[in-house]
This record gives sequence, structure tokens and C-alpha cells, in this order.
Amino acid sequence: VARAREIYVRWVTPAEDEERVRDAFAFNNAVLLERFGYAEAANRRFHALFTAHCAGPAASEVGRDADAARAWTRAAERLDGDLARAARLAAAVEMLPAGAAWGAARALEGWLTVEAGAAAPTVRAWWTRAEAAAALGDAPTRERALHETRSAFSAASIAPSAEEAELAARAALALADLRAAETTHPAIDPGRRPSMRRYVDALRARVREESARAAPVIDAYAAVHAMGRAREGISALRRQGERYEALVRVVLASRFTLPDDVRRQIRGASPAARDEVRARLEDALRATLDELVRPVECLAVERYALAARLSARASLPTLESDRARQRLAAYGEERVAVCLARAHERDPSFEGLRPGELSRSRPGRHAGRVLGPPALEDRGTSTAPSPPGGRGRDRAPRPGR
Repeated sequence: VARAREIYVRWVTPAEDEERVRDAFAFNNAVLLERFGYAEAANRRFHALFTAHCAGPAASEVGRDADAARAWTRAAERLDGDLARAARLAAAVEMLPAGAAWGAARALEGWLTVEAGAAAPTVRAWWTRAEAAAALGDAPTRERALHETRSAFSAASIAPSAEEAELAARAALALADLRAAETTHPAIDPGRRPSMRRYVDALRARVREESARAAPVIDAYAAVHAMGRAREGISALRRQGERYEALVRVVLASRFTLPDDVRRQIRGASPAARDEVRARLEDALRATLDELVRPVECLAVERYALAARLSARASLPTLESDRARQRLAAYGEERVAVCLARAHERDPSFEGLRPGELSRSRPGRHAGRVLGPPALEDRGTSTAPSPPGGRGRDRAPRPGR
């Protein structure tokens, strides 16, 4: 049987191996040799299989075969120390592209139970476990594995430029995305209030609640950026900006209901007079909403600018950096300049708008509202600022009912 298999391996080239059995034959021959007492010869074959698929130009292609993964698993049983751990991990990792997600999951669980520690292979193992769980539709296990990927990286002494650092950053970004998907902003409706003052107080309180709701997601993306990986940092910054804009849209869509005291005052008035009173109140409300969101809009602008600059500095154009530049262009050069100037006042290391940085931008419109350059209050460095007080002068969109 072994000779027949070796004839096949000798005669059939890899390109002609349509059934992809060459690796399986080589693996089975090694098993046969070991079973019939030829341990030394079996060892050589297991080592050869391991070397062929773990290193060299063939590793990336031939290694993506489930039979090769089984060969690595067998090789690991014959080896000692770091090489054995690497073999077990390689076996589990290479099962996943072959579509054997359940096999990868089982192999990784076994590996992590016995071998896991504060080292680079553990980071790779947990990341692969998360991918296997995703392929199986096992969301809780995927989330747990993503957390473990980050924890293993934090506990190990791994250079930021290493592959494991990228995997940890990808895990952190995925966790931030999960948190963002779970965080929704319900419509802001202060309801019917005894007076206009009570209505505005309730409105501000609801805006503060939504800012607090958004803060953990924004902070999660900030943690990804702090990990120092360019690609994941660009994505995190762009998505931070998106979360700030989502908060702005919720605030601008706040619903307005006439307070009780105003209803009593206009009860006997003519329809024209009632419409005039309502219009004045809505103007005041729009001014309040406008001032509430302008500092938050500037935070979005800052994040988009940081994403675009990080992409340029790293010479790494991505879809996320393109989206960030599109958002900056939508705000317009004048508005961006105002926001970045305020950021520079708050933090001198934050560079203002550079000449020509938005050379292709157009006068900005955002979410249906014209963005002018009004004076902005300095909101400090908080990731989810409390809304400012006072009344703005620019008009925001007319609220609902």
C-alpha cells in the first residue's frame, strides 16, 4: 500500500493532483511506518511534512489543506517544546481555510487548554478561535475569543510591529464594532411639559443621556487607535466620527410639543397669532439644538482629519480613509478650519487645517443643514461632552410635530 501511494506521489505532480491526495498519502505513509515499528523513518517523514508546510514558498498554498493540517497535528505529537506548540497551532489555523471550522474549533480548544500562555502563539490561537466561531455562527464564543486575543496580547511582551499586534488590534476593532451595534439612540422626545423652561431642561437632560450612551463606544474605538496600528487606527477614527454624527442626527431630530403654559396663553388667540408664537418657539428650540450639536460635530471633524492624516503619514490609503476625506469635504473647508483651530487651541499638538489639505472640498452641507463657521465653545477633551448652555443664532432644521 505504501509503495502504491509513493508511486502516485512520484508520478502525479501537484498541478495534476485534482483530488488533492498527495499530502494525505504522504501523511498516511508516515502513519503506516510508525504503526509497523519504523519509528525513525516515520519521524523523518513527519518532520519533512512539517517543514514543507510550515516554512518556505509552499507553506502559504499547500498548507491550506486539511490533510496537511492533520499531518502537522501528528508531527506535533512527535516533537517537543516550541516546535510542537507551533505545529499544534498551525494544524488548527490551517483547518479553517479548508472549511473545517468545527475541526479548527476543537483543535484550538484543546491547544488553548494545554498550551496557552502569555506568548505570541496564544494570541494567534485565540484570534483563530474567534474566526472559527464566526464561521460557525457562534457569536458568544467569538466575542469571548476576541476578548482573550486582546488579553493575551496585553499580557505578552510583543513588539507593536509584530503580526500578533495586528491581530490584537483587529480583535479590539471587532469588539468596538460589536458594542456599537448594540448601542442605539432612541428618539429624543421630552414630551409635554408645564413650561418652555421645563421643556428645554428636559431636552438637555435627554441629550446628556444620549452622550453618555455613546461614550463607551467612542472610548472603545479610541483604545483601538491607541494600539498604534495604522490600518485599524484609521478605521477606528473614521468610525468614531460616524458615532459623533449619529449623536448629532438624534439631537437634531428631537420632537417638539407645545408646553402647557404656552397652550393656555394662545388658547383664545387667532390662528395667525398661534402660528406666530409657535414659530418663535421653534426658532428658539432650533437655536438651542444647533448650539448643542456644534461641538459634537467638531469632534467628528477632528476624527475624520486624524484618520486622513494617519493614512497619508503611513502611506496606507484605505476605503476607511477615503470615507473620512469624503466626510471632511462634505463639511467644507471653512467649517473644518474652524473646528481644527479650536482643537489646536485645546491641544497645541493638534495641527490646524493645512493649506490645500481640502483642496477638492465644496461648501459643506451636513445632514441637511448648512454648516457655517460660528464661534464654538471649548468643550475640553472629553470623548462625550456635556452639551453647552445658552442659545445659538444659526437655524437648525425644523423639529417634528
